[in-house]
Amino acid sequence: MCSGQGSQYYHMGKDLYDAEPVFRGTMDSCSEILRPMIGLSLSELLYRPRADRFAAFDRTLYSGPAICCLQYAVAQLLRARGCAPDAVLGYSIGEVSAAVIAGGLTLADGLEAAVRLAELLEARIPEGGMLAVLARPEILRARPDVFAGTWVSAWNFPAHFVLSGTGHAIARVEQGLAVHQIGCQRLPVRFAFHSPLIEPIGEALMAHLARLDYRQPRMALISATLGGDRLEPSPEILWGVLRQPVDFARTVQVIEGWGPHTYVDLGPSGTLATFVKYNLSASSESRVASTVTPFGRAVQNMEGDLLRPVRRQAADPGRSSP
Repeated sequence: MCSGQGSQYYHMGKDLYDAEPVFRGTMDSCSEILRPMIGLSLSELLYRPRADRFAAFDRTLYSGPAICCLQYAVAQLLRARGCAPDAVLGYSIGEVSAAVIAGGLTLADGLEAAVRLAELLEARIPEGGMLAVLARPEILRARPDVFAGTWVSAWNFPAHFVLSGTGHAIARVEQGLAVHQIGCQRLPVRFAFHSPLIEPIGEALMAHLARLDYRQPRMALISATLGGDRLEPSPEILWGVLRQPVDFARTVQVIEGWGPHTYVDLGPSGTLATFVKYNLSASSESRVASTVTPFGRAVQNMEGDLLRPVRRQAADPGRSSP
């Protein structure tokens, strides 16, 4: 599973970068591909010593490509250890990571797509924001005044959805939710992804995406935006999965209908692993594993029991293939 914008932070994956040659080599190769596009070394930006590694890492030109690079590098490390996926799931910008991992896009084309998206957003779209709300969706109907001027951009699990809007609108919703003692969290993103506010870049982005080399994915490529539907990358599809709201809850329901799986979160924060756990029924036989975490346990996760079921399944691809 490949997560989206907002899961990033400085030093993400640093323990793997220091300890795992495959991961380090992949990140450095990605960094060299990106250098002429973003004007700096991504590896140096992420992993150089910092007085405050918890400083905001939210410029889209860097954070979007960085998420793609990290998830691709984790996938390469897992493959080197014999863990081959039966399917890859993408969430938001993670749809680009997933397309590269599944072979539907080359690494260079995937990174170029992430950079061009960021360039267009920064040049043409006023900054906005996204807010995770810890409440059931019924609150949207019960208190429409609180949510005026925003759009639901993701349904993650029954008591967790995300709003997108202008910075002013998001701040107003935060205040309204605080009055009603409803939990929420601002995401570290500068734009209102998955909302009409990014619509103006659609034509220009698709024109760029049309120049990329699309290939038949080597494995099932599943879109969280399309609610579990399989994806074949194209300019229209890639723009659509960034513009339309994510339905992660429905996606997990669809995948669970295929039988038990091991869900492996390649993202830097373990966000999707948490979302899956809240979506699984009590009778589900599926397993959930995080890889990279903000607490620096990626090396232990790679060595621990969590990934052993993946190895067993990889030897029998038919067991959990959709």
